Amino acid sequence: ARTLPLLRVLGVPGDRLALREDGGFDHQAKMRSVRVPTLLLHAEEDRIIPLEDARLNLAACGAAHQRLVAVPGAGHNDIMFVGGARYWDAIRELLAAAQPR
Repeated sequence: ARTLPLLRVLGVPGDRLALREDGGFDHQAKMRSVRVPTLLLHAEEDRIIPLEDARLNLAACGAAHQRLVAVPGAGHNDIMFVGGARYWDAIRELLAAAQPR
């Protein structure tokens, strides 16, 4: 049996989720509509979501300002801790770039 994504069960419309026919998410379809400065933080050792997925999402991203920061040695659940300053600095840089001048 196919498991329904939690957001669908909660009533979020499918078109908002970019669901594929197989029930999965079409992240690249959603990323094409993104126009705001975008930062993807991803763990290089993530065993839940492969780093390649982040690369595909970034390639599809419609934002002019976009960046992928891959954290070496980090897994899906410890990226903030393993990434340390690199992780938080990337967020600070994104926020600084997004500030009106």
